[in-house]
Amino acid sequence: MVAREAFLTALTRQQNLNVEEMIEFWRQVDHGEQSPQGVLAVLSALSSRPLEVDIAVAFLRYLQQAYPKTALRAAENAVNIVGTGGGIGTFNISTTAAFVVAAAGVRVLKSGSRAYSSQTGSQDVLERLGIRVPVNDDILAQMLETLGIGFAPVARYPALCHKLVTLCQPLPFSLVGQVVNRLGPLLCPFELKGQVIGASDTALLQTLASTARELGLANLLFTHSMAGADEMLPFGGNPCWWVRSQGDQRWSEVVDTVGTPARKGDITRLKGGNAAENAERLQRVLAGKDCDEALEAVALNAGAALLVAGRVDSLSEGGNVAKEILRAGLGLEVLQRTQNFCRELRGVAA
Repeated sequence: MVAREAFLTALTRQQNLNVEEMIEFWRQVDHGEQSPQGVLAVLSALSSRPLEVDIAVAFLRYLQQAYPKTALRAAENAVNIVGTGGGIGTFNISTTAAFVVAAAGVRVLKSGSRAYSSQTGSQDVLERLGIRVPVNDDILAQMLETLGIGFAPVARYPALCHKLVTLCQPLPFSLVGQVVNRLGPLLCPFELKGQVIGASDTALLQTLASTARELGLANLLFTHSMAGADEMLPFGGNPCWWVRSQGDQRWSEVVDTVGTPARKGDITRLKGGNAAENAERLQRVLAGKDCDEALEAVALNAGAALLVAGRVDSLSEGGNVAKEILRAGLGLEVLQRTQNFCRELRGVAA
């Protein structure tokens, strides 16, 4: 039995933790061999300090062992766009971008959650739009094959994560379980062709990228906006780190000078709201009828996903393809087909 007291002492003294012991600790938590009070204490301690590579590797390596990712044929060429949450509060840029990517003919398996670390989570907005997150793999595969876009079923995430959320109640998981939230983008339960993962600060970006490399993951493009967001924005720098199977490559591009002259922009125009407001905004952007800042932000993130998917050869080319899709309103058509699909599902269920 791994003693939680030793963990807490090491955490308090800012000492390095043994990866193998941490893996064993998570195994014991998963099997109910640690007390709820002890787990909560360790989880709180881990969340109170910056995420470290060893801590991230231990948690994710246990999940790799206990909950291997599912190889769903319909998702084998799919990509994901997801952020860690945190940072400045924007509307749901990643979720909006997912429909643009699907309109470009690239399959998207979007992961996400309700609002743990942001005002409005991906699932909150989808629910407001009448989009049903699949309850099983069969429906997910049908969505991907029919629409080119699908959403990871909540029940498919590792049971350990659900246990930790329950254990923290009534305390806010965004505070007590922050260490898990930071790793959320790496928890998608399906094998994918690649992912664009936004981080809320540069230190977290580097930690997540180093963790992915340590775990042998590939084709993950980690991004961050120097304006303080967990997605790329059309003003200020956007450092990126692309972890690829051909060998790790640091890759960065100052996106405010790509394709168009540099512009300062007004970051307040990207401010998010509640689920109803963000759902309305998502539709407006997909129709190409929002402000330039919003359209460019969505195009940047969609363009990054097109790059990871191999649809384009550069971020600037991806952004230009995404802008054309937004101007033509093609992303809105994908959204509407998705809404119709979900209405038909509800009709069958009834």
